Amino acid sequence: MKSELVLSKISTFAFNNLQLGLIFIVIKYELPLASAFVFYFIFELAILFDCFLKLGSQRLWSIILLLSSSLFYICFSNDFTNLSLGWRLGVYFSLFLVVLSLKKIRTLNKAVGRVKKVWRAVGYLTCFIFSPFALLICSSIILIFSLIQIGNPKEKTQFIPPDLRKEFIVPYWGVMFHHFHYFSYAYLVPVIIFSISPLPTIFLGCIFYIGWAGYYLLENIEKYKLQIASVGHLISGIAVLLLIHFEENLWAVLILWFITAIGAGSIVAMRDIFTERVPQTYDQFKTWESFGHLL
Repeated sequence: MKSELVLSKISTFAFNNLQLGLIFIVIKYELPLASAFVFYFIFELAILFDCFLKLGSQRLWSIILLLSSSLFYICFSNDFTNLSLGWRLGVYFSLFLVVLSLKKIRTLNKAVGRVKKVWRAVGYLTCFIFSPFALLICSSIILIFSLIQIGNPKEKTQFIPPDLRKEFIVPYWGVMFHHFHYFSYAYLVPVIIFSISPLPTIFLGCIFYIGWAGYYLLENIEKYKLQIASVGHLISGIAVLLLIHFEENLWAVLILWFITAIGAGSIVAMRDIFTERVPQTYDQFKTWESFGHLL
């Protein structure tokens, strides 16, 4: 198996295992909700930083990944709630570098399509195994395969500012507010579910992935994209309102959580309307998505 394929799989797995593993840590160790907000602010800030700044090679980012995951492990080796400000800043700084490194490595190894879908799912579904030590192991494996890989893919060094052209600003803002809305509740739904049910936290990944499974149903539509995007968001909005009403009913929450994902997935149709006309806008849509995540 080519090193590139191994790296695309393990970097995707590690990225999404970390993404959901942060919730698992908050729930497992009963950390203050503020910790979750800080973790995910840093997580999304690193992704946005990646959209703006392109630089470095795979081996460079693999080394940074191992060093930052080592720092993350050292800082997190004690009780997080009792860490001093300096140690907490070490956790946050190392988390930023870990996320940025994984994102760079995943992109450089072309983790797209089926590979990305499958290993994203594996990362989410196994989030209960996440720990700073497991992250350190993954980082070590990534560095080993980076060193033995033939070639060393690099990003062309450049700064890419957000596109503010009038003809695209409305769809960009539409995508931004879509992701702002979705991620304002996406991470909270699993927390709500575990607060109203006796489910063990090992099912966290399964619960969260219900909200992703529906997302893929509208991914490959070819016709009526504007209509589907409009109706999909209407359905998703209704489902979110019903989530508030039925928040004490486990099965209702699970079903509605899946329905919100179907509606949320229709954002791909809206994005495709513009990227098919102007392919260069694809990266800009990803940037504005990241703005929404961060908000």
